[in-house]
Amino acid sequence: MPSNTKANPIIKVLFVLLIIYLSINLVNQQQLIENKNSELAGVQAKIAAEVKLSEELRNEKDMLMSDESLERIARDKLGMVKPGERVFVDLNRQ
Repeated sequence: MPSNTKANPIIKVLFVLLIIYLSINLVNQQQLIENKNSELAGVQAKIAAEVKLSEELRNEKDMLMSDESLERIARDKLGMVKPGERVFVDLNRQ
């Protein structure tokens, strides 16, 4: 029985060391999970912003491709007129 009493304190110390190791590992894993969740939230916010921008650009493209918009661009920027339409030019305009 004397060897059993010596093994008993060693087993207790090893058990305590194992508990300490597992506790430290658990805390480290929890911090890693929190960091990754924070990264995920940032990425999700960026995705939401890009989706919103994409939708805005799609709406702007649709608006620019409308007949009214194309006609306005043709008149204002290209100086085009409809067939049979009278055009008055202001010669005093600078």
